Amino acid sequence: MTRQSIQFDNLETIAIVGCGIIGRRIALFWALRNKKVAIFDINNDTALDARKWIHASFDKYKASNGHPVGEVNVAPTIEHASRGAWMVIECTPETVETKREVIGQIDKFSDPSAIITTNSSSIKSGDLVNYVSESSRGRVLNCHYFLPPEIPVVELMTCGSTTGHTLETLISALSAAGLHPITAKAQSTGLVGNRVWAAIKREVMMVLAEGVVNPEDIDTVFRLGFQTRLGPCEMMDQVGLHTVCDIEDHYLKERVYLPSYAVDFIRQNYVAKGHIGRTIGRGLYNYTELERSKGQPLRREELVGAWELAEYATSSLADPARKVYPLGDHLKGIIIYTLTGHTSVHLQLSGDLPIDTNRVPEGLPRDLTNTGMRSLSYSGPFSVREEDGRSIVQHHLTYSSLPSWQGTTQRRLAHVEKQGNAEFLVLGLEETTQFGGEEWRVMLRWRHLPNVSAS
Repeated sequence: MTRQSIQFDNLETIAIVGCGIIGRRIALFWALRNKKVAIFDINNDTALDARKWIHASFDKYKASNGHPVGEVNVAPTIEHASRGAWMVIECTPETVETKREVIGQIDKFSDPSAIITTNSSSIKSGDLVNYVSESSRGRVLNCHYFLPPEIPVVELMTCGSTTGHTLETLISALSAAGLHPITAKAQSTGLVGNRVWAAIKREVMMVLAEGVVNPEDIDTVFRLGFQTRLGPCEMMDQVGLHTVCDIEDHYLKERVYLPSYAVDFIRQNYVAKGHIGRTIGRGLYNYTELERSKGQPLRREELVGAWELAEYATSSLADPARKVYPLGDHLKGIIIYTLTGHTSVHLQLSGDLPIDTNRVPEGLPRDLTNTGMRSLSYSGPFSVREEDGRSIVQHHLTYSSLPSWQGTTQRRLAHVEKQGNAEFLVLGLEETTQFGGEEWRVMLRWRHLPNVSAS
């Protein structure tokens, strides 16, 4: 079967067994592609919490998604979840026997044509088919998602019996959904991304166990040295330290030459105390303290990415909750900060009529003048500095649609806010204005946009 013959729209229902950090993110990804998603977890409260999180996350992603969202339903059993699904994704904890039992149940209850994938990044699917019938092993394989919806890469690896039809169908569906599948050419304990990442995690755990530096120092060196948005300690907290330890245990069983003291240190000093990561507010970092802290200096790397204008308002200094919206919701815009230290900004008032190029030469100049009056764009390097306990973002304008701004430095008060799963960058003018006996400041609030993949 060729890729062209696969009808992505006909692949309707997806089931996910295991609603932890990655399981719920995979469910979110497919729901954003307007697919029906059935989720199941042995702990029903975890499944209900996952559905609540997915629904709360729709607003963050759907504006840039371009699709209506699909239904997400909690199934009471693996049988109910698997029934009628074209693909069933196993996302249970990274332990061999648990995964074997779950995949065996999926084989028992799913449609004979359904693809069965394990999201394991370290365990070969060939080691997980013990309870799968011989005739069904051709539909089983690894399909490891990194951090959907933000990261579009998925890694595939056969179980040794996976059919070419199964692999081709899955590659076609993943590609049609905007993902980038990479297929391993040989079976491996640990897929490529995880093997490279495992080496980094292992060294991080060793550095911490040996008391060389703290997590903040590790992440600072990594972010600035390798120009990444997150450091390895932040990423380990996102994955969950219990999962990090389970994956490392699997490597240790096969690679007996690796030291075990580092994973023992993390398990004893963090996991055993319930400090498993970002989801519960504490891991290598104490996120409750971080989010409560005020006046923390803004790091340049926190700005990196694309931000869409969410609000343009004039706010009272005496009561910041009092706001005036001089342009209503008619001002749209985007601001982009790059790892290389450049920024690009575009603002425009909505409601412009399309330019009629048939009216050249009489009409076009007038249209362009009107467009110029309703939009502002500029770009150039940016920098971040602290002054009197305030974070200042400086935009050094190399180019500007406003001639008087070109070559100037535009300074903005800046801080980052978190609201549920959303992240906002708030930029304010330093200068205030007097109105009605009060001081007011212009504030622009920008919502961080997720990464998007080319399709």
